[in-house]
Amino acid sequence: MLLKAIKDANSFLKSREWKRLLEALPKEYAKFHADQSFTIGMLRSNVEAYRQGNDSIRAAFQEYQLWMKPWDVDLSRIPAGLVHIWHGNDDKHVSVANAHRNAKAIPRARLEIFEGKGHWVWLDNLKRPCEILSS
Repeated sequence: MLLKAIKDANSFLKSREWKRLLEALPKEYAKFHADQSFTIGMLRSNVEAYRQGNDSIRAAFQEYQLWMKPWDVDLSRIPAGLVHIWHGNDDKHVSVANAHRNAKAIPRARLEIFEGKGHWVWLDNLKRPCEILSS
């Protein structure tokens, strides 16, 4: 589907296949995909991720496996006060409990939970990193 989409992205974005896929996505994604340039960029990114065949597909599955198990990393070794953690409390992909657990483990981590926001909370707050860095 990705290869078909990137071959003629404009036609794909008018297809029933795309409309069904878009309807299946969480509502928070709809506003991002309303911008066709964003969607085309995401499609190209996905195609590039798998461009090198089996090795890149295998790497993607290995990454997914890493997400599913606890990390063997001592987060307390991160220098204090360097980390800002953002998380939407409505995230369907990653539990907000992970953000709380990581914030407790990282010295003086700043945790900001966004009410009613999901997995792509950062896209709604693109100016925030600049505000944080300038304060």
